[in-house]
Amino acid sequence: MKPRSFMFGLLALLAACSSTEVPELTPAATGSVRTWIRSGADDSEESASGSMVSGDDANRLNFSADGQRVGLRFTGVGVPQGAKITKAYVRLMAAATSSGDTTLTFRAHDADSAAQFSSSNQNLSSRSLTSAAANWSAPSWSEGVVAQSSDLSNVVQEVVSRSGWRSGNALALIVGGNTNNDREAMSVDGGGTKVAPTLYVWYETDDGDDGDDGDDGDDGDDGGSGSGSSGTLATWNSRLVATITNPKYDSYNAWMNPDRQANGDTFSLARNFNNYATSLVLAYRETGDRTLVRQLDRLMNIAKGNLSDSNGDGYLNWVYRQRTDSSSEQYLGTDEHVMDEILAHSMVASVAYTLKQAGYSSSASYWTNYLKNHFEEKWRGRNNKPSGFPFMQKDLMHPYAQFIRYHFFMYKLTGDSSYYTEATRMAGVVRSHMRTISTPNGTGYTWDHRINDLNNRPALGCQPTVYIRYTMQAFAELATLDSSLFDRTFMTRVANTMAYTVLKKTDGSYLTNTICGGGGQYGDLYYFVSYPYSHMAPWDASGRLELATRTAYANTEEGRYESPRIYNLPASMVFILGR
Repeated sequence: MKPRSFMFGLLALLAACSSTEVPELTPAATGSVRTWIRSGADDSEESASGSMVSGDDANRLNFSADGQRVGLRFTGVGVPQGAKITKAYVRLMAAATSSGDTTLTFRAHDADSAAQFSSSNQNLSSRSLTSAAANWSAPSWSEGVVAQSSDLSNVVQEVVSRSGWRSGNALALIVGGNTNNDREAMSVDGGGTKVAPTLYVWYETDDGDDGDDGDDGDDGDDGGSGSGSSGTLATWNSRLVATITNPKYDSYNAWMNPDRQANGDTFSLARNFNNYATSLVLAYRETGDRTLVRQLDRLMNIAKGNLSDSNGDGYLNWVYRQRTDSSSEQYLGTDEHVMDEILAHSMVASVAYTLKQAGYSSSASYWTNYLKNHFEEKWRGRNNKPSGFPFMQKDLMHPYAQFIRYHFFMYKLTGDSSYYTEATRMAGVVRSHMRTISTPNGTGYTWDHRINDLNNRPALGCQPTVYIRYTMQAFAELATLDSSLFDRTFMTRVANTMAYTVLKKTDGSYLTNTICGGGGQYGDLYYFVSYPYSHMAPWDASGRLELATRTAYANTEEGRYESPRIYNLPASMVFILGR
């Protein structure tokens, strides 16, 4: 049993910095912001030698080990550009009892919006830092007790005073120490978002400008009723939440109802529900809005209710129910469709990890057990692979990319590093199959529909656009959590291709039929509106993908805040603005 001090500290932290609310983004004459670490890629350590700390050591943040640095990156910092910072501090949950004199020095990454941390050596020490610094003589810590830093207002001030700062940008604090009397705090990987480092900022503005557009007018941030193409992160999040709390699915859009998608059909879970759930996961990691994670847990419980041992092999499963063509008939009523089994369970692993991070321990444990002892054990038996990897595979690019998610999140859920080794190997295979092209914004990447050397089968040609939504959404999620799998250069090249080669009109009305830009038009505006093709926008320097998302929303969903039909565009904008 944990000591009483731990439980008291946990309750105090939950009261003080629980992620049960959306970070307060208050564009007013005075305001405050509370935001916390949501991703393991947003808290990081660099040793005195310059190497980055990973694995089990990343479950705690070790402050003040001589020469070591800790990075804390906070997203969605809703402070207007140029605002006067009146108070700022960080709260941390002590992971171990420690004492002895310790002075920690806080500086910030001197950037308009701090880039996510990576596994590259010297990723913290190589960053330009603010000249402003704040020293904190950290008191003795007791495990489980909340510690509050000294005032950091001068450090935050230097960043938000930059001309390129915008409300909602990311701010990274870099913390160093000068002794070996360390202090250990809980990281988001070690304790989840409820006990993750949390930043508090208070500010004042002279004229109430929200910092978004350079004028003093109303930005329409009234819960979603403003102009369809405008708005802050909070505005777009409210539009997304409205699709959960007050959806209006007409007959044409009935297939979008996630309650129907979670009905236990592997085809639906693997495809449309996969896109839906992943979009909520990505949005939740940017906002911490508990409405999103409650929706995920509710829907997963619907899916859970449809699990059964349908064929008597002792393993719970969903079954394939969708007849798409004559070739699909052999799979009807079975759990043997390899591609959709991979797609569906890669999504489950991602959601399970998100539930774990959000404190839904019982649900996370259930799904971890299901993945390990039902899905995976079943396929290991079928493929005579009791240990080691790969235990199953499909040689098409989208299930292969998605299955990297499965292994990455199983590592996060179980701590078994062999999963991470496999995820790393698979990401290397994907990277090796990229083909470079030229775009107006620089080098781009395309790829074949098949990873042909897995089974020595012939190439199929450029991947059709109908499938790249699964490929690119997998890239987007993995890149935001571990840039060693897909780094910024890789993502920028994929984004260049999506922005110029696939997207031909910036109102979203024309996508080409393949990743290489050929084959005519894929669908119409409805396809861009309904599917997550804009998740590459955070890496698109041209802004074309974000523009298309805003324009498509204005042309389809504007004025429907009271009766929203489509989740994808607001979910995409939350992800874009949060990055």
